[in-house]
Amino acid sequence: MEHHRAPGEISRPTYDWETRGFKVNEGPSALQRNGRLFLTYSASATDANYCMGLLTASAGSDLLAAVSWKKSPRPVFTSNDTTKQYGPATTPSPSPRTVTPTSSSTTPASTRTSPATR
Repeated sequence: MEHHRAPGEISRPTYDWETRGFKVNEGPSALQRNGRLFLTYSASATDANYCMGLLTASAGSDLLAAVSWKKSPRPVFTSNDTTKQYGPATTPSPSPRTVTPTSSSTTPASTRTSPATR
């Protein structure tokens, strides 16, 4: 028996740091560890306002239900004007025991595209 479910939404930009320049929650990347799922996502414009948010859920919960997810009230990574790094990201490392922070940064801060053209 096949089960079909209508597309849903687990997050939308609601915090001020998610809506600077553009209202964005996109480009998710997931990591499962210790029975929990961690989902990072891009937020705001791709200039100095760019940042990343974090959603967490129990791995056994209904992951397609928005109520299963808890959104961090603050970004987990932000652009840094001091070091001229814009567009932080994370990626899993080759070892399943570590996560390596990386930066797919852009410079200068004036680099800006709409979410639809990235």
